[in-house]
Amino acid sequence: NAMAIKKDAVLFSMKDELPLPQYSALITDRYNKITQIRDLQGSLENLSNQFRVIQKRLLPRYKNKNPTPLNQMDSLLTYTYQSIIVDTNALQEAQRELQHINVRVQNVTRLMWILVQLKYKLDETNMRFLQAILPINICDVDEIEEGWEEQVESGMVYALRTCLAKTTKDQKISQHDIGKIKDINKVIRHIKIVCDRLERGQRFTDTPRFE
Repeated sequence: NAMAIKKDAVLFSMKDELPLPQYSALITDRYNKITQIRDLQGSLENLSNQFRVIQKRLLPRYKNKNPTPLNQMDSLLTYTYQSIIVDTNALQEAQRELQHINVRVQNVTRLMWILVQLKYKLDETNMRFLQAILPINICDVDEIEEGWEEQVESGMVYALRTCLAKTTKDQKISQHDIGKIKDINKVIRHIKIVCDRLERGQRFTDTPRFE
């Protein structure tokens, strides 16, 4: 890190590398937790449907004066109920863990704003663009249909296809449909590419010109 003093003004700059590996690991942790929650929600939906089906099959047999054999359906009903309890507890715990991860991602993202501004000396216009494509409003999105990762991916790809494009080929970078991200490494790679373009002197306010 470096600090330069010019007259009465204090100018800050940064020479160290950005903590992208640590930031990437945190993003991956959040994505994995989101995936776990979605899997648990899907499992609970299936178990709930199974529980209702078994109930419907058992009720007539209990009401019948000469009931047919239960064929272990009562045991299956008990097992399904216990599985629902286990998955519900696991889901609640995963949601609590996600809340803690979200706070960390928000705080580290704010720190990344500051470090990127210092390292690449971004002005206010470029900073507003950075804050738009790397948002911190994590808790304000529907995690099922569109999560924070989808917002970041959309913003990074937009920047790489427009103001940070180096060749006409860059303008053809495919953009994921919202809610369809299946590989978090692609998102992380795009964040790194954006930082690399800034390192090389490109800015969000640039208008690319190709020969």
